[in-house]
Amino acid sequence: MTKSYLELFGMGSSPHQWKTEAPTLQEIRNYLVEQPIRIQKDFAGKLEEKMQQPFGTEDLGPK
Repeated sequence: MTKSYLELFGMGSSPHQWKTEAPTLQEIRNYLVEQPIRIQKDFAGKLEEKMQQPFGTEDLGPK
């Protein structure tokens, strides 16, 4: 995911705060269509690895 997507669509974001132009619906669609391919590529062989530190829902969200 690009940094601009995180700035535009991150938790607590609002279109009123945007300083850049939003991607077009076609760009968002293309990104979503390609997402499963990127996930498979990025995580190939890693899903079976043991985590060094447990992950819980308390790790999510703003601090």
